[in-house]
Amino acid sequence: MSAFAIKMFALVCMTIDHMGAMFPDAPIWFRVVGRFSFTVFAFFIAEGCRRTSSFEKYLVRLGVLAVVSEIPYDLFFEGGGVNYFLDMNVVFTLFTGALLIYFLTKTDDLYLRLVLAICVVVIGGILGLDYGLYGVFLIVGFYYIRKKWQTALFTILMFAAKMGRYAYPVNIYTFYCFFSCISFIPILLYNGEKGKNMGGLFYIFYPLHIILLGVCNCFLTA
Repeated sequence: MSAFAIKMFALVCMTIDHMGAMFPDAPIWFRVVGRFSFTVFAFFIAEGCRRTSSFEKYLVRLGVLAVVSEIPYDLFFEGGGVNYFLDMNVVFTLFTGALLIYFLTKTDDLYLRLVLAICVVVIGGILGLDYGLYGVFLIVGFYYIRKKWQTALFTILMFAAKMGRYAYPVNIYTFYCFFSCISFIPILLYNGEKGKNMGGLFYIFYPLHIILLGVCNCFLTA
């Protein structure tokens, strides 16, 4: 499958997930399906870091998208005013992962790399990134891991570690983590080809679909 096809699959899964989060009567499996989307986005952020012709412009686009998307995210998911320091939208996680990769590729100093990683840990903990530090280091791992079987094993280990918190008693978060563990499956189907050009589809779709779902929810609950 091309990058375009897999990204479209991830967008559908993300939309279903957000429907499950926003609509009170939505089936619980809506949220479970959404576990596939983040791993795909994390993988292609790492791919984007490798392939972009201008890393700086790539970071700016992600950063702007994160800031802009926080407004509808907070209004419709958090149910209140805009807060950039509590339960931030997932694009901040994608941006932080890409930013860490950027800094790591600028130095060969092992100690400086360690300091940078620690800074991300501290900042990520303060800001409340979606998927937390698991998400950030998943992106960085995907950047440095190239073989598919290693990518699959890395994904399983990352989310299996998180799954340990919810293994007993079994609850919905146990299933969230389980489907996160197997979310490498779409990546295994990636053939390395770009496919159709998405253009700015993701940059437009992410905040727009939150707004549309939020407006629909307002009408349904009015």
